[in-house]
Amino acid sequence: MALMKKYLTQELKQNIEQAVRSVELNTTGEIVPVMVEASDRYFGISLICASMTTFLMTWFVYGLFPNFSASFYFVLQVPILFLSYQTIQIPWVKRKLLMPEIVEEEVFQRALQAFYEHGVYTTEHRNGVLIFVSFLEHRVQLLADMGIDQKVEKGTWENIVREMTDALRRGCVNEAFLKAIDQVGKILERHYPTDGKSKQGLPNQLRTE
Repeated sequence: MALMKKYLTQELKQNIEQAVRSVELNTTGEIVPVMVEASDRYFGISLICASMTTFLMTWFVYGLFPNFSASFYFVLQVPILFLSYQTIQIPWVKRKLLMPEIVEEEVFQRALQAFYEHGVYTTEHRNGVLIFVSFLEHRVQLLADMGIDQKVEKGTWENIVREMTDALRRGCVNEAFLKAIDQVGKILERHYPTDGKSKQGLPNQLRTE
């Protein structure tokens, strides 16, 4: 988790856990916060970009030194390919190369996987909400189970996601999570106030991968 290490502090974990616990005292709903390093390795895209860079660089060298042997240009491609691939693994470089539609699909699929892996769908009233952050892509997915999703106005979740994404891009991870948890909590409390009977079954802590 090298990419998230700077932000994934003990204070952040404690703040998120406390925020979720406080919210769930007033609602039968559940909030599950998840943060992953990346939603996919994007190996194929990285390899394609590295291969194209290798071809262009080799062609450039050939233009400067056309009299070298064919074997020279062949061997030259190996270090260029390696360096190109490693350069593409730099987070900000990879983000620039990823097409938005591919990122959207990968992040959504990974969030959907987390929704089921962490049992967000198992609440009694189907009122669990997943707050999912994919760090590499600076993307947020908020997935609400059918019980709560059908009660909120259109665009409600999208507004929370937009504000959270803006905070993440500024590097304000703590602010992003705590504000989103508070906003989701108020929605859950309005539609599913605590009944004094339902037990909170899902852990409150931030899940990371």
